[in-house]
Amino acid sequence: DLDYFQTVEILPQREQMIEHHIPIVIRTTPRPLHHYELGLGYGTDTGARITSGVEFRRLNSSGHKLLANARLSEIKNVLGAEYRIPVGHRSTDSVSLTADSTREKFDDGENFKYGVGASLNRTPGVWQRRVYLQYEHEQSTLPLQEINSDLVMPGVSFNRGETDDPIHTREGWNFYADGHGADRHLISTATFIQVHTTLRAAYPLARKLRLYGRAEIGSTWAAQFSELPISQRFYAGGDQSVRGYGYHALGPRDALGNVVGGRYLTVLSLEADYRLFGNWGAATFVDAGGVQ
Repeated sequence: DLDYFQTVEILPQREQMIEHHIPIVIRTTPRPLHHYELGLGYGTDTGARITSGVEFRRLNSSGHKLLANARLSEIKNVLGAEYRIPVGHRSTDSVSLTADSTREKFDDGENFKYGVGASLNRTPGVWQRRVYLQYEHEQSTLPLQEINSDLVMPGVSFNRGETDDPIHTREGWNFYADGHGADRHLISTATFIQVHTTLRAAYPLARKLRLYGRAEIGSTWAAQFSELPISQRFYAGGDQSVRGYGYHALGPRDALGNVVGGRYLTVLSLEADYRLFGNWGAATFVDAGGVQ
Protein backbone atom coordinates (compact mmCIF):
# COMPACT_ATOMS: atom_id res chain seq x y z
CA ASP A 1 0.00 0.00 0.00
CA LEU A 2 2.92 2.38 0.61
CA ASP A 3 4.14 1.78 -2.98
CA TYR A 4 7.71 0.96 -1.93
CA PHE A 5 7.74 -2.70 -3.05
CA GLN A 6 6.66 -4.62 -6.12
CA THR A 7 6.18 -7.84 -4.13
CA VAL A 8 6.33 -8.89 -0.48
CA GLU A 9 6.73 -12.58 0.41
CA ILE A 10 6.56 -13.91 3.99
CA LEU A 11 8.10 -17.37 4.54
CA PRO A 12 7.62 -19.17 7.89
CA GLN A 13 10.59 -21.35 8.91
CA ARG A 14 8.57 -24.11 10.59
CA GLU A 15 11.47 -26.56 10.78
CA GLN A 16 13.29 -24.06 13.02
CA MET A 17 10.43 -23.75 15.50
CA ILE A 18 11.56 -23.45 19.14
CA GLU A 19 8.98 -23.61 21.94
CA HIS A 20 6.13 -22.71 19.58
CA HIS A 21 8.05 -19.72 18.19
CA ILE A 22 8.50 -19.83 14.40
CA PRO A 23 11.02 -17.47 12.76
CA ILE A 24 10.00 -15.90 9.48
CA VAL A 25 11.90 -14.60 6.46
CA ILE A 26 10.52 -11.59 4.56
CA ARG A 27 11.61 -11.21 0.96
CA THR A 28 10.83 -8.00 -0.89
CA THR A 29 11.22 -6.82 -4.46
CA PRO A 30 11.52 -3.04 -4.45
CA ARG A 31 9.84 -0.85 -7.01
CA PRO A 32 12.05 1.41 -9.13
CA LEU A 33 13.38 4.39 -7.18
CA HIS A 34 11.84 6.83 -9.67
CA HIS A 35 8.44 6.88 -11.36
CA TYR A 36 7.67 9.13 -14.34
CA GLU A 37 4.37 10.13 -15.94
CA LEU A 38 3.54 11.94 -19.18
CA GLY A 39 0.12 12.55 -20.69
CA LEU A 40 -1.58 14.45 -23.50
CA GLY A 41 -5.27 15.23 -23.72
CA TYR A 42 -8.10 17.62 -24.37
CA GLY A 43 -10.93 18.72 -22.09
CA THR A 44 -13.69 21.27 -22.39
CA ASP A 45 -12.59 22.78 -19.05
CA THR A 46 -8.91 23.01 -20.02
CA GLY A 47 -8.55 22.91 -23.80
CA ALA A 48 -5.48 21.07 -25.07
CA ARG A 49 -3.30 19.94 -22.16
CA ILE A 50 -0.10 18.15 -21.26
CA THR A 51 0.74 16.65 -17.88
CA SER A 52 4.03 15.39 -16.51
CA GLY A 53 5.22 14.18 -13.14
CA VAL A 54 8.02 12.48 -11.29
CA GLU A 55 8.03 10.61 -7.98
CA PHE A 56 11.13 9.84 -5.93
CA ARG A 57 9.83 6.90 -3.91
CA ARG A 58 12.59 6.31 -1.36
CA LEU A 59 14.73 9.32 -0.55
CA ASN A 60 16.04 7.67 2.64
CA SER A 61 15.62 4.61 4.84
CA SER A 62 12.62 6.22 6.59
CA GLY A 63 10.62 6.14 3.35
CA HIS A 64 10.41 9.87 2.62
CA LYS A 65 8.99 10.72 -0.82
CA LEU A 66 9.19 13.69 -3.17
CA LEU A 67 6.54 14.25 -5.83
CA ALA A 68 6.62 16.97 -8.50
CA ASN A 69 4.14 17.59 -11.30
CA ALA A 70 3.25 20.07 -14.01
CA ARG A 71 -0.10 20.48 -15.77
CA LEU A 72 -0.10 22.89 -18.70
CA SER A 73 -3.19 23.76 -20.73
CA GLU A 74 -4.88 26.56 -22.64
CA ILE A 75 -6.85 27.64 -19.55
CA LYS A 76 -5.01 26.47 -16.43
CA ASN A 77 -1.31 25.90 -15.67
CA VAL A 78 -0.23 24.26 -12.42
CA LEU A 79 3.21 23.52 -10.99
CA GLY A 80 3.40 21.63 -7.71
CA ALA A 81 5.67 19.69 -5.38
CA GLU A 82 5.09 17.64 -2.25
CA TYR A 83 7.52 16.21 0.30
CA ARG A 84 5.82 13.35 2.14
CA ILE A 85 6.97 11.84 5.45
CA PRO A 86 5.23 8.63 6.62
CA VAL A 87 4.07 8.57 10.25
CA GLY A 88 2.05 6.14 12.33
CA HIS A 89 1.18 2.59 11.29
CA ARG A 90 -1.23 3.10 8.36
CA SER A 91 -0.38 3.61 4.70
CA THR A 92 -2.51 6.78 4.67
CA ASP A 93 -0.75 8.44 7.63
CA SER A 94 1.81 11.08 6.70
CA VAL A 95 3.06 14.63 7.08
CA SER A 96 3.13 16.61 3.84
CA LEU A 97 5.00 19.80 2.94
CA THR A 98 3.74 21.37 -0.28
CA ALA A 99 4.47 24.22 -2.67
CA ASP A 100 2.48 25.13 -5.77
CA SER A 101 1.84 27.82 -8.35
CA THR A 102 -1.30 28.23 -10.51
CA ARG A 103 -2.21 30.54 -13.38
CA GLU A 104 -5.80 30.36 -14.65
CA LYS A 105 -7.79 32.35 -17.17
CA PHE A 106 -11.42 32.19 -18.26
CA ASP A 107 -13.96 34.38 -20.06
CA ASP A 108 -14.57 36.86 -17.22
CA GLY A 109 -11.34 36.80 -15.22
CA GLU A 110 -7.81 35.65 -14.62
CA ASN A 111 -5.80 34.79 -11.54
CA PHE A 112 -2.28 33.87 -10.53
CA LYS A 113 -1.38 32.40 -7.15
CA TYR A 114 1.42 30.64 -5.36
CA GLY A 115 1.55 29.10 -1.93
CA VAL A 116 3.16 26.78 0.57
CA GLY A 117 1.56 24.53 3.13
CA ALA A 118 1.89 21.73 5.65
CA SER A 119 -0.60 19.03 6.60
CA LEU A 120 -1.00 16.06 8.92
CA ASN A 121 -2.89 13.22 7.24
CA ARG A 122 -4.27 10.51 9.54
CA THR A 123 -6.96 7.82 9.55
CA PRO A 124 -7.82 7.39 13.25
CA GLY A 125 -10.94 5.35 12.43
CA VAL A 126 -13.01 4.95 9.28
CA TRP A 127 -12.53 8.61 8.27
CA GLN A 128 -9.44 9.98 6.57
CA ARG A 129 -8.61 13.29 8.22
CA ARG A 130 -6.34 16.07 6.98
CA VAL A 131 -5.42 19.01 9.22
CA TYR A 132 -3.51 21.70 7.36
CA LEU A 133 -2.13 25.22 7.30
CA GLN A 134 -1.81 26.95 3.93
CA TYR A 135 -0.36 30.31 2.88
CA GLU A 136 -1.38 31.72 -0.51
CA HIS A 137 -0.58 34.93 -2.35
CA GLU A 138 -3.02 35.60 -5.18
CA GLN A 139 -3.51 38.24 -7.85
CA SER A 140 -7.06 38.18 -9.24
CA THR A 141 -8.15 40.24 -12.24
CA LEU A 142 -11.87 40.76 -12.84
CA PRO A 143 -13.37 43.14 -15.42
CA LEU A 144 -14.21 45.80 -12.80
CA GLN A 145 -11.82 44.84 -9.99
CA GLU A 146 -8.28 43.78 -9.22
CA ILE A 147 -7.54 41.94 -5.96
CA ASN A 148 -4.14 41.31 -4.38
CA SER A 149 -4.52 38.99 -1.43
CA ASP A 150 -2.43 37.19 1.16
CA LEU A 151 -4.21 34.44 3.08
CA VAL A 152 -3.02 32.25 5.95
CA MET A 153 -5.65 29.51 6.08
CA PRO A 154 -5.92 26.79 8.74
CA GLY A 155 -8.31 24.04 7.76
CA VAL A 156 -9.47 20.48 8.16
CA SER A 157 -10.95 17.99 5.69
CA PHE A 158 -12.61 14.59 6.06
CA ASN A 159 -13.00 11.85 3.50
CA ARG A 160 -14.71 8.46 3.61
CA GLY A 161 -15.88 6.02 0.98
CA GLU A 162 -16.93 2.43 0.39
CA THR A 163 -16.68 1.17 -3.21
CA ASP A 164 -16.40 -2.13 -5.02
CA ASP A 165 -13.77 -0.65 -7.37
CA PRO A 166 -12.01 2.71 -6.88
CA ILE A 167 -11.60 3.24 -10.67
CA HIS A 168 -14.77 1.80 -12.23
CA THR A 169 -17.23 1.93 -9.33
CA ARG A 170 -20.48 0.05 -9.90
CA GLU A 171 -21.66 0.21 -6.33
CA GLY A 172 -20.53 2.43 -3.48
CA TRP A 173 -20.26 5.98 -2.21
CA ASN A 174 -17.76 8.65 -1.26
CA PHE A 175 -18.14 11.74 0.94
CA TYR A 176 -15.70 14.65 1.20
CA ALA A 177 -15.93 17.75 3.38
CA ASP A 178 -13.51 20.65 3.85
CA GLY A 179 -13.61 23.68 6.10
CA HIS A 180 -11.05 26.48 6.18
CA GLY A 181 -10.79 30.20 6.75
CA ALA A 182 -8.61 33.22 7.35
CA ASP A 183 -8.55 36.27 9.62
CA ARG A 184 -7.18 39.77 9.17
CA HIS A 185 -5.37 39.45 12.50
CA LEU A 186 -3.31 36.50 11.16
CA ILE A 187 -1.34 38.08 8.29
CA SER A 188 -4.35 37.88 5.95
CA THR A 189 -6.05 40.51 3.82
CA ALA A 190 -9.56 39.07 4.32
CA THR A 191 -11.66 37.42 7.01
CA PHE A 192 -13.82 34.48 5.98
CA ILE A 193 -14.91 30.90 6.71
CA GLN A 194 -15.75 28.45 3.95
CA VAL A 195 -17.28 24.95 3.98
CA HIS A 196 -17.37 22.72 0.89
CA THR A 197 -18.87 19.20 0.69
CA THR A 198 -19.25 16.60 -2.08
CA LEU A 199 -21.20 13.32 -2.07
CA ARG A 200 -20.99 10.75 -4.86
CA ALA A 201 -22.83 7.43 -5.08
CA ALA A 202 -23.29 4.61 -7.59
CA TYR A 203 -25.84 1.81 -7.71
CA PRO A 204 -26.00 -1.07 -10.24
CA LEU A 205 -29.28 -1.43 -12.14
CA ALA A 206 -28.09 -4.30 -14.37
CA ARG A 207 -24.85 -6.06 -15.30
CA LYS A 208 -23.67 -3.17 -17.50
CA LEU A 209 -26.01 -0.41 -16.35
CA ARG A 210 -25.56 1.75 -13.28
CA LEU A 211 -27.14 4.83 -11.73
CA TYR A 212 -24.71 7.52 -10.61
CA GLY A 213 -25.47 10.60 -8.51
CA ARG A 214 -23.47 13.59 -7.32
CA ALA A 215 -24.26 16.44 -4.94
CA GLU A 216 -21.97 19.40 -4.20
CA ILE A 217 -22.72 22.14 -1.67
CA GLY A 218 -20.57 25.07 -0.59
CA SER A 219 -21.05 28.07 1.68
CA THR A 220 -18.89 31.08 2.54
CA TRP A 221 -19.17 33.62 5.31
CA ALA A 222 -17.04 36.71 4.64
CA ALA A 223 -16.79 40.07 6.35
CA GLN A 224 -16.23 41.71 2.93
CA PHE A 225 -16.92 39.34 0.03
CA SER A 226 -15.34 41.74 -2.47
CA GLU A 227 -11.95 41.14 -0.79
CA LEU A 228 -11.94 37.41 -1.59
CA PRO A 229 -9.73 36.30 -4.50
CA ILE A 230 -11.10 34.16 -7.32
CA SER A 231 -9.89 30.88 -5.82
CA GLN A 232 -12.05 31.44 -2.71
CA ARG A 233 -15.23 32.19 -4.65
CA PHE A 234 -17.68 29.62 -5.95
CA TYR A 235 -18.37 29.13 -9.66
CA ALA A 236 -20.41 26.52 -11.53
CA GLY A 237 -20.38 25.19 -15.06
CA GLY A 238 -18.05 22.81 -16.89
CA ASP A 239 -17.60 19.09 -17.35
CA GLN A 240 -17.10 18.52 -13.58
CA SER A 241 -20.01 20.75 -12.57
CA VAL A 242 -23.20 21.69 -14.44
CA ARG A 243 -22.58 20.23 -17.86
CA GLY A 244 -23.93 22.11 -20.86
CA TYR A 245 -22.48 25.37 -19.55
CA GLY A 246 -18.95 26.64 -20.08
CA TYR A 247 -16.21 26.53 -17.44
CA HIS A 248 -17.00 29.06 -14.66
CA ALA A 249 -19.98 30.32 -16.70
CA LEU A 250 -22.51 30.28 -13.84
CA GLY A 251 -22.47 32.69 -10.92
CA PRO A 252 -23.39 36.20 -9.79
CA ARG A 253 -22.56 38.93 -12.30
CA ASP A 254 -21.29 42.50 -12.04
CA ALA A 255 -22.89 45.60 -13.56
CA LEU A 256 -21.52 44.68 -17.01
CA GLY A 257 -22.82 41.12 -16.90
CA ASN A 258 -19.46 39.44 -16.14
CA VAL A 259 -19.44 36.39 -13.87
CA VAL A 260 -17.61 37.27 -10.62
CA GLY A 261 -18.34 34.26 -8.39
CA GLY A 262 -20.47 33.92 -5.31
CA ARG A 263 -20.87 32.83 -1.69
CA TYR A 264 -23.08 29.74 -2.07
CA LEU A 265 -22.80 26.75 -4.39
CA THR A 266 -25.31 23.99 -5.13
CA VAL A 267 -24.84 21.35 -7.85
CA LEU A 268 -26.91 18.18 -8.32
CA SER A 269 -26.37 15.51 -10.96
CA LEU A 270 -28.01 12.21 -11.86
CA GLU A 271 -27.01 9.95 -14.72
CA ALA A 272 -27.44 6.44 -16.05
CA ASP A 273 -24.49 4.96 -17.90
CA TYR A 274 -24.11 1.75 -19.86
CA ARG A 275 -20.79 -0.04 -20.34
CA LEU A 276 -20.44 -0.84 -24.04
CA PHE A 277 -17.07 -2.61 -24.12
CA GLY A 278 -13.77 -2.30 -22.26
CA ASN A 279 -13.57 1.15 -20.70
CA TRP A 280 -16.06 2.66 -23.17
CA GLY A 281 -19.62 3.51 -22.30
CA ALA A 282 -22.51 5.86 -22.98
CA ALA A 283 -24.50 7.94 -20.50
CA THR A 284 -27.58 10.08 -20.28
CA PHE A 285 -27.70 12.67 -17.50
CA VAL A 286 -29.40 15.68 -16.02
CA ASP A 287 -27.51 18.38 -14.09
CA ALA A 288 -28.85 21.31 -12.11
CA GLY A 289 -27.27 23.97 -9.93
CA GLY A 290 -25.92 27.44 -9.58
CA VAL A 291 -24.16 30.00 -7.44
CA GLN A 292 -25.47 32.90 -5.39
